[in-house]
Amino acid sequence: MELYLPLGALARVDRRVGGYPFDESSGVESLTWRSPLDWWLADIAIAVHGEVPFHRALIGFEVDDDHGISGDQRYHTVLMPSPDGIKYRPANT
Repeated sequence: MELYLPLGALARVDRRVGGYPFDESSGVESLTWRSPLDWWLADIAIAVHGEVPFHRALIGFEVDDDHGISGDQRYHTVLMPSPDGIKYRPANT
């Protein structure tokens, strides 16, 4: 399952999106607008998980595999079900 929000549409409602991920402010500073958006998308994923369980969910730009996750550096937010609920590992790069 996939949910897609066009960056152009996001940029119309939040100027901080700018030319992400291709402009000079697309590094760690982009987390100022990405983090709240990721939390919002995570809330949607958690609601969906209640109806359609998943093993893992990735939130980020062009997420189609694990290429954005390496050790402690994550370009994508990762959600993983656990016995205690959904574990949220935020993007940090």
